[in-house]
Amino acid sequence: MGKPARLRSWCSVRGADSVEGAAADFLRPGWILANMDRYGVPRSWLPWLGSAKTVGAVGLLVGCDHLWLW
Repeated sequence: MGKPARLRSWCSVRGADSVEGAAADFLRPGWILANMDRYGVPRSWLPWLGSAKTVGAVGLLVGCDHLWLW
């Protein structure tokens, strides 16, 4: 497997992981709220954290498709 194939697979896995994390921030499951309360993170930060994860995921997935620029 060459470098572009390894990089493309890494970007795809990390992008999917970031999408999952962003979805969890927007859906607000109880375990995330409990962890945020335990660590003292305000719940008002959830949309911002989810947005940052979404932007990161989009960057990874778009960048993964534009490897020819390297």
